[in-house]
Amino acid sequence: MNSTAAFWLLAAAVIAAVAALGAVNEKRRKRDLAARFQKTFGKVPDKKLSAARREHLAGYLTHHKRPNQIDAITWNDLDMDRVFARIDSTESGAGEEYLYFLLHSPEEEQGGGGLPEETVSFLEDPAKASLRTELQLIFHDLGRMGAYSFCEGLDALEKVKTSGAASHVLALLAPFVSIAVLFWSARIGIVLLLLVIVVNIATYSGEKKKIEESLATIRYLLRMKKAAEKILALQESIPGEDLKALQTRCDRLSGFSRGSFWVTGGSASGSPQDAVLDYIRMIFHVDLIRFSGMVSYVRKNRETVDGLFTFLGRIDAEISAASFAKSLPATCTPVFARDAQKPFFHATGLYHPLLESPVANDLAADRPLLLTGSNASGKSTFLKSAALAALLAQTLHLVPAASYEAPRFAIFSSMALRDSIAGGASYFMVEIRSLKRIRDAALASKRPVFALIDEVLRGTNTVERIAASTEILRDLAGKHALLFAATHDGELTQSLSGQYENYHFEETWDGKDVTFSYRLHEGPATTRNAIRLLSAVGFDPAVTDAAEALARDFETSGHWHWNREHEEENTL
Repeated sequence: MNSTAAFWLLAAAVIAAVAALGAVNEKRRKRDLAARFQKTFGKVPDKKLSAARREHLAGYLTHHKRPNQIDAITWNDLDMDRVFARIDSTESGAGEEYLYFLLHSPEEEQGGGGLPEETVSFLEDPAKASLRTELQLIFHDLGRMGAYSFCEGLDALEKVKTSGAASHVLALLAPFVSIAVLFWSARIGIVLLLLVIVVNIATYSGEKKKIEESLATIRYLLRMKKAAEKILALQESIPGEDLKALQTRCDRLSGFSRGSFWVTGGSASGSPQDAVLDYIRMIFHVDLIRFSGMVSYVRKNRETVDGLFTFLGRIDAEISAASFAKSLPATCTPVFARDAQKPFFHATGLYHPLLESPVANDLAADRPLLLTGSNASGKSTFLKSAALAALLAQTLHLVPAASYEAPRFAIFSSMALRDSIAGGASYFMVEIRSLKRIRDAALASKRPVFALIDEVLRGTNTVERIAASTEILRDLAGKHALLFAATHDGELTQSLSGQYENYHFEETWDGKDVTFSYRLHEGPATTRNAIRLLSAVGFDPAVTDAAEALARDFETSGHWHWNREHEEENTL
């Protein structure tokens, strides 16, 4: 008797010690994570995504198409994969996918989908650091669904076959029927019970393999529901977010998690309890029956599930946006003009957020802008800065600038194009199709188009380039669009002087090297540096001097005299 009591006392002590150790480890884990979150908030993220995960980032975007989403050309032109990585400090797959969707989806009107600026400011406030950290811990535990998108998983659940649920119910009842037979005939009952167990185990393995991939989606939804309940348990109001709507979604999914341990549990831990439960699953098919019910539940409540994913993803993205804002030297809240007669772009202290030491510029453009300047002087970067300002204004509701005011735009660009080898299209064909899409958008869009073009028609000869560029840019200026175009063709500053404002970037040459100020100046460029750059990198002076002489001669006479030196030799 004493030995039995001692055994149970020892067992209880071991269980208590294991539980206490687990609690200590969990507390240490949360403390370490909280310290990391507080240390890294407002810093440049060092997050790394696998190639497989990047392939599935567009899962939420694909399922939430909007008419105003920026296209692939504009996304690539603006280096948006790098911009996304610069902003992304989210802790969950929901946050990653919502942020990726958001940066593709500039809002069309007030309240049309951008992040509420009051929420981002609230989460950036040092006084709310404790709440922000609690939220980050919740999203960290939510995590990802592997490399795949939860939205893709929902699609798979729509296709998974659950029509066999009745057979699993029979599998559940059959052992009990066999046991009942035992009371009538022990021999028949035992044989029948063994037969039922063998058949149930055999059919279980095949059926379980069919649902393995779908189980990941079910598990992630359960984690989403748990994360939402933890957020509600904080009992903190978050400006701009409707926690009552979150509560409603959780209530609608209240029956979903009932009995979920049959589906999500397993013997991976190696504990005796889990091993026993595994045998119960195989013999009675209880997890397959519950899985069918959970799939049916998700199908009936798809909109609620999607709303839950959206809410969680948005909160995680808002924390990421707050950290991004804090990491920048300056940001402002955009001011959007309503019912503007003509599109305009006004910004002060505008800079590009990917640069470590950016040079800020001011611009008040009330009509199209033609940007000239030497190679590497900053034209392309400025165009990207302007487009990115408009995009971030209409998505994150924060701008890398001291001030920003403009209408809400449809944003397009034609900058970093390339030949399409697979499609058999030359650079020129790719370029003119890109320009045509901007014109089509300017004709069709209900809102003004903001278009950025770098080196229009660079893929053709000089005479046709200047002639066609002049007419294309004139045509676009006459549409409901604000166009910023960069060019090396000084002739365009004259041919478009009546419709375009001229601005330029310039450089300083000290006789050995070229330096750039990256400051925007009014008027057309008056200098050139291509030949000087040849000299700076070590080309033979005979080449650069001859090229300089040819250029000066053309600027004076308006004609190329390719054979002048040869003609002079013949005259002598």
